[in-house]
Amino acid sequence: SPDSTEYKIALELEHLLIKSFQAVANGDELTPSIVEKGEDVLTEFLEELLGTVMVATDSSEPERSLSSVFQLLPSKRRYPEYYKVTSQPIDLKMIATKI
Repeated sequence: SPDSTEYKIALELEHLLIKSFQAVANGDELTPSIVEKGEDVLTEFLEELLGTVMVATDSSEPERSLSSVFQLLPSKRRYPEYYKVTSQPIDLKMIATKI
């Protein structure tokens, strides 16, 4: 929806991306303000997205969290097949620290 925070942030990210592409195409250096603003907007968006993932529940069972199994990586001893299938395992805690 055009009134949603996500939509507004996406438009701002798009604007910054276009401005960055134009600067690079013209042979200009990216100004620190463009880079910093882009990082700030992206960080805000990712934090909001992670928060949404963390509180998501099953629509048929609203008390059941959909993210609980992804909070921490599974045990390598108990679930070795997970590590065979997943080349770069990551959990929500790791994602939060990378934002």
